[in-house]
Amino acid sequence: MSTYGQFCPVAQALELVGERWTLLVVRELLCGNYRFNEILHGVPLMSRSLLSQRLKTLEEAGLVERHDRATGSGFEYRLTPAGRELEPVVSGSPPLTRTFPNWLLLSDFAPIERAALHHT
Repeated sequence: MSTYGQFCPVAQALELVGERWTLLVVRELLCGNYRFNEILHGVPLMSRSLLSQRLKTLEEAGLVERHDRATGSGFEYRLTPAGRELEPVVSGSPPLTRTFPNWLLLSDFAPIERAALHHT
């Protein structure tokens, strides 16, 4: 995991959830996909080993808990209350939705032309 070496809460949060795929794993858990293969199905380009690594990191940080399945085979991964606090970030709930369109539309990844911004 890369670090910023700062005490800033934003930098510390990004050290954990800013790595590629991490917020998509959280999204899958928020959507009710609790089993390893369910999560993997939601992020099909992610490797099994990387998913395992991300889940372990989230677990060590106290954002995810791993539980034995009731059937006795395998595990389920559940967000802790701290992990569920990421829901507004993942879902784009206010206040994020007030700023989301502008920074996305101005990026190089924007799916529409920038000229459309001036016609609203």
